[in-house]
Order: sequence, then structure tokens, then C-alpha cells
Amino acid sequence: MALKGTYGFVYCGTAGLGVGIFNLNGDQIIGCDYGGGRYTGTAIQDSTGSITVNATIHIAPAVLLLEGPAAQDISYSRPLRHVFPPLFGDGSPQQIDVPPGTVTVMVRRIADEFHDAAVNGFTLQTARRLG
Repeated sequence: MALKGTYGFVYCGTAGLGVGIFNLNGDQIIGCDYGGGRYTGTAIQDSTGSITVNATIHIAPAVLLLEGPAAQDISYSRPLRHVFPPLFGDGSPQQIDVPPGTVTVMVRRIADEFHDAAVNGFTLQTARRLG
């Protein structure tokens, strides 16, 4: 599969924004986002280059989702199904319906040196304001 590798994504919903990383090995997706969400599933590319993602988002307790629902007291999972254009849109914004709202996501291939972050997780640190 030509899509094998590591991908970064940024996403935005009504309640905020986020960033994540996933790996594709064959058609298998494994990844995570900075909020502690874990992603597992498949990405199947058809003869036109379109990519059908059929994944599950595993959400930790107390995590607020970007499309607006309240944080839950226990961990839970939600389906994520979407057909992306070739190369996941190669960084162009894609609207994904994730009831009860919509999330805009941009996906782009990144260096494979980030592979471990997709599997093991990562943290973000903001820079100090200068001046």
C-alpha cells in the first residue's frame, strides 16, 4: 500500500482544536492525539485513490471532545468512519461528521521518525511568551 507510513493531523471542532499522529502498516491504523485519544482501525485505498477509514476512537475519562459533548466519567469508544480523497487530502481541510457535530481535519504524511509517538503517545508544551 502506497499509504504506509506516519501521518500527522490537526483537527478543530466547536469546542477547540487538537493534534495527533497515526501510523499505517498495511491497512492497519494505530495512533493517538495530544488529548489522550487512541485510534485503531483500517484505511483502505480503492482504485481511484480514495481512502475509506473505518476506525475507533478510544477516549479516556474526563476528556472533552471537540464537537461539543460533555466529558464522561469513564473511558469509552466512538466510531470514526469517513471517505478521504487520495493522500487523505494531503493537508487540505476535510469535514467529518462526528455526531453530535462536525470536525474539520487536515492530514499530511510526516517523517517516520515520529512512528513511536503514534504508538506510545506524546505531550505538547507551549512556548513561553517572549517579552
